[in-house]
Amino acid sequence: PGGMSGRDLVTEIRKTKPRILAIYCSGYSEEFTGLSSLSERERLIPKPFERKVLIKSVRELLDLHHPA
Repeated sequence: PGGMSGRDLVTEIRKTKPRILAIYCSGYSEEFTGLSSLSERERLIPKPFERKVLIKSVRELLDLHHPA
């Protein structure tokens, strides 16, 4: 609150690391957070979430962008 949002932070990081992957966590809806239009390198996990949801999101991003 009152500072940089997660999306703003990712935007800044991507200026020097354009391939970074991002997972956002929020207790608000996608529309409210402004995260309703994510790129293929981003995921949104609604709070509260179980560990397996985070693990699945990480695995999906890694498999999509760093295939074995």
